[in-house]
Amino acid sequence: FTKKQVVIDENSSEIKALRAKIGDSPFLFYPTQNRPNKNIKMLLRALSQLHKKYPHLKLVLTGRMNHCPAAQNGFDQLALQKSVVFAHAVSDQTLTWLYQNCLCLSFTSNMEGNFPPQINEALALNTPIVATRLPLITEKLGALSPHLLMCDREDVDGFAALIETVMSDRAMVLSSQQKIVEHLRSIDDEEGFAQGVLSLINELEGKSAASASLSPQLAEAA
Repeated sequence: FTKKQVVIDENSSEIKALRAKIGDSPFLFYPTQNRPNKNIKMLLRALSQLHKKYPHLKLVLTGRMNHCPAAQNGFDQLALQKSVVFAHAVSDQTLTWLYQNCLCLSFTSNMEGNFPPQINEALALNTPIVATRLPLITEKLGALSPHLLMCDREDVDGFAALIETVMSDRAMVLSSQQKIVEHLRSIDDEEGFAQGVLSLINELEGKSAASASLSPQLAEAA
């Protein structure tokens, strides 16, 4: 696990178009397809709640709102058309720019099949994270789970409050997340070492099996 180093062309047409839509407003970011389990409706409700204090706050989404009726209904009912910016099928460079410039990754999923790649990306790019508490996350992070800003699924008030935590002390949030980065890096190092040992054992066992099939003289020569 390593920090990502990506060179961004601020003058790319894609990034310039997004900057024009976002303006000077702080923005939340959630790169995902809009499926029911991604719980975009909860994120929209949190955004609407935050607008009472931060009316210029925006949200950037990569999914299409009409792909999930619940999200589309919430979007229409909360009248967030001027506050949500869509970034469909953007390049990796633009995704990186969004991670690096957003207020935080706003991860509202209520179910995942694997450890969320968005959280890995945000950690690698030093992006603050606010997330729903999923077993896949807490199981991997273990005792370090408190170093990630998480709330219960469907807790809109709690999610909005955690976003305000990022607003008030971004440096503290990133410092806390750094402990997770170091933990994940150590896991990768251990797994890489274990894989190397396993490969060596397999190689030695292969040589041993090959030698056993040779005549004693040839085996000794091998």
